[in-house]
Amino acid sequence: MEPTTYYSLFMSMRNGDEAAFERIYHITLPFVRKTVSTYTASKLWWVKDPYEIECFKEEAVNDVYVELYKSRSSLQDAKALYGWLKTVAHRICCDKTRKIRGDIFTYEEDAIDEVASVGITRDPEDSFDLLVGNSLGHDHYWTLRLYALEGLSYEEISKLMGCPAGTVKSRINAARKILYLV
Repeated sequence: MEPTTYYSLFMSMRNGDEAAFERIYHITLPFVRKTVSTYTASKLWWVKDPYEIECFKEEAVNDVYVELYKSRSSLQDAKALYGWLKTVAHRICCDKTRKIRGDIFTYEEDAIDEVASVGITRDPEDSFDLLVGNSLGHDHYWTLRLYALEGLSYEEISKLMGCPAGTVKSRINAARKILYLV
């Protein structure tokens, strides 16, 4: 598609043209699906049910376009649309993952008894603790745990831990190096 046509479509969508929104949807849909699929492949490895993963993907893609529809009038730059879509897709996937993980790892007493009777004693968080053990200091441990298990961004971790995002990046990098040597 020619840049001028894409730009005019973007501007029409921004001004409320439903047909332009639908065209932008069809143009960007493969990109958004790929972004969501990449996220699910790396962050939802512990979900074994393919149907659940497909439902997650479709809901995330739909939520991205709901967000686009709500925000279309405030978007300024046609060139930045793909970056905006990627950022929104990542945020939505992170939020959905946190909700799923909360549902999975918040057991009621009956569920705990059921898990114990089957013989399952560990969840991925326990595996993380076994892997990391006493190899890392407190700050490095929690920074890596928030990043790897909770899926938080550098900025979110920096707000939680009260340090700059650059410090978060360096702690994660240092933790990776330490674990590589262990």
